[in-house]
Amino acid sequence: RNEALARSATRVERQATTIRVRFDNSLDRGLLDEMIRVERSCCPFFRIDYDENERRLSLAVNDPAMAPALEVIAERLGADR
Repeated sequence: RNEALARSATRVERQATTIRVRFDNSLDRGLLDEMIRVERSCCPFFRIDYDENERRLSLAVNDPAMAPALEVIAERLGADR
């Protein structure tokens, strides 16, 4: 799942408590929706938003101590490519 989403990610922007991921037209919206459901259920401290028009996923945390969890997602979505 993460590999398929990473292939359609065109940009991963990182800030201290936020990541934003832009996707191209090949995005599998079903996979993205599944990822969002999983992250919301396991990590209720995430604030997650998806802008359909921009094809941009935003994940944020209020507590900087939770920021490493964002980094894991950024890496899974290809931030270090």
